[in-house]
Amino acid sequence: MIKNKKQGDVIHISGMQEKILRELSTYKFLTVSQMLKLKVGTRNRIYENIQKLIEYGFVKFADYKALLRYGHQLERFHFLTPKGANLLVSNTPNYHLDNVRFPKSNTTLFTHDYFHRFSSINTHISFRKWCKDYNMSLKRYEDYFDVVGSRKKHSTEPMKAITRIEFGNGYFLDPDGVAIYENNDKLKITLIETYNGKDTKRVVEQLRKHLYIIKHGLASSKYKIEAPTRVCCTFEDANARDAVIKRINTDPYFQFKDIEYYLFFGVASDVWRDFENSFMNTEGEFLKMSNLRPVTINT
Repeated sequence: MIKNKKQGDVIHISGMQEKILRELSTYKFLTVSQMLKLKVGTRNRIYENIQKLIEYGFVKFADYKALLRYGHQLERFHFLTPKGANLLVSNTPNYHLDNVRFPKSNTTLFTHDYFHRFSSINTHISFRKWCKDYNMSLKRYEDYFDVVGSRKKHSTEPMKAITRIEFGNGYFLDPDGVAIYENNDKLKITLIETYNGKDTKRVVEQLRKHLYIIKHGLASSKYKIEAPTRVCCTFEDANARDAVIKRINTDPYFQFKDIEYYLFFGVASDVWRDFENSFMNTEGEFLKMSNLRPVTINT
C-alpha cells in the first residue's frame, strides 16, 4: 500500500487508488470508461476513488463539458500531477521520474484532438492486453502525444513527437503509436495509425510514407534493432477501411510481393475488443496477428 506523508499526517492510498495512479502512469491520459476497460473497478467506485486522488492533489482532469457528440457530453481525461508522479517514484523500487508518464506543461486541454486521442489510447490498451494474452513481451510503447525537445525558439533540438521517424532532408512521419515487442524470441515493430473520418486520399498518402519506412528499414534504424516493421491502421467504420484497401489495390506504388503481410486494417471498435482477430490485409483476409509469417519485402 502506498503511503504519503502530509504535514505530519499519513495519507493511505487504497489498492484501487494505487491501480488508478499506475494505469495513468502507463497511458498518461485516461477516461473512466477506459479505466473500466482496464478492470480498475466498477464505474461508481472508480469515480469515488478518482475524486479522492483529485482532493489529495495526485490527479487532475481536463473537462470537455462544452463538447457534445451524439447529444452526449464527452468524458473527462484524467492525468497525474507532478505530485502524483513523485508519489509513485518514492514508493516504487528502481522507479524513476522518467518512467512515469504525466504532462510536463500546463497545456492539457486538447479540444481538437479529443476523439483521435481517445481512440489511440483505446488501441494502446488493446495492444497491451493482446501481448499479455498471447504471452508476448512488450518492450516499448510510444504515443504521438509524448514529445521530446524544447519549446524554445531557435532551439537546436526543437520539440517533436517522440514517435517521429526521420526520412532525411526535412521529411518525416509521426506515427500515432510505436510498439516494440518480442514474440517467439524475436523482436518486432508495429506502427499504429488511428484514422477518424472519411478522407481516404490522405490515408493512402500517409501509407505511402509508411511503405517507404518499411522498405528502407527506417524504424529499425531509429530503435537500433533488427526487426520487421508492420503497420496497423484503425478506422471508424468498415466503409472507410474498405475504401482505403480498394485505393491501395489500384495504386502501383503498393504492388509488391508480400505487401499483404505488412499493412493491416481494422475497424476501431473491433480492434479494441479483440486485437488478435480484427485486422485484415490488403487482400481483405482476416489474419491472426500473433501468427504472421516472417517475410522479406521485395522492391
